[in-house]
Amino acid sequence: MRGEETRAAEYWDMEARRYEQLASAENARRIYPMHEFRNKYVLELLGDKPCRHLEIGCGPGRAILGLMQQGWREVSGVDISPGMIELAKRTIAGAGYDPAQADLKTAGIEALPFKDGTFDSVACVGVIEYIRDEDSALREIARVMKPGGNLVITVRNRMCLYRPSDLVAPLLHRVQGGEHGAWFRTHIPWKFSGKLAQHGLVKKAHAYYHFYVVPAPFDRYLHGRWLAPAIAMERLSACGISALLASGLIVKAQKNRNPEKGD
Repeated sequence: MRGEETRAAEYWDMEARRYEQLASAENARRIYPMHEFRNKYVLELLGDKPCRHLEIGCGPGRAILGLMQQGWREVSGVDISPGMIELAKRTIAGAGYDPAQADLKTAGIEALPFKDGTFDSVACVGVIEYIRDEDSALREIARVMKPGGNLVITVRNRMCLYRPSDLVAPLLHRVQGGEHGAWFRTHIPWKFSGKLAQHGLVKKAHAYYHFYVVPAPFDRYLHGRWLAPAIAMERLSACGISALLASGLIVKAQKNRNPEKGD
């Protein structure tokens, strides 16, 4: 691992410690339970039929645990951060499951350690927006999927009305003496569907999540008073207006069964 990959691994190793704190805060409802909603929608889009599944950017392992609790047994997970892989193992063990039941590996999205056509389903959650060469990443995702397999992938929604606040956040973090975080990109929903199609991945469904009442980073100064209305807005997840109000987009796509014919 070298250069940018090394820096990314180091950053997410640091984030692994924060994710443990974040989980307890979400459970106590002191902050917006964004990860809880996101995982809920991802699991719904994957469906309830267990199959051979890969979680790219498995992070703290909550999604993998959710699948195991639903009876999925052939589950693999990769993350560029060794710290996240260890956290995922602790998450699974803490719920009373054997971490060895999940095939967890340290690996980046651009070089997945699996053979062509290995998986019936793939989830890529909170990853692709941090990858500078997203075409290489999407090609690699498509490579490890079986024809007819399903992909559930998340991106940051550029159409959200509060996205301009992204320009302010780095400045406030610097003023406060903190780190803003990793580089990321945002996506226009319909253009991202076109990007997926270029790699033989055809959109089948979508949902929006993480609704704003007050744009970040100003939300932290209101001490949670905006939480209840924001959580209530999650009911709009499937509505068209959500494209303007939600910061995150989840897309379900299917790999072409016959790439030459495009179906």
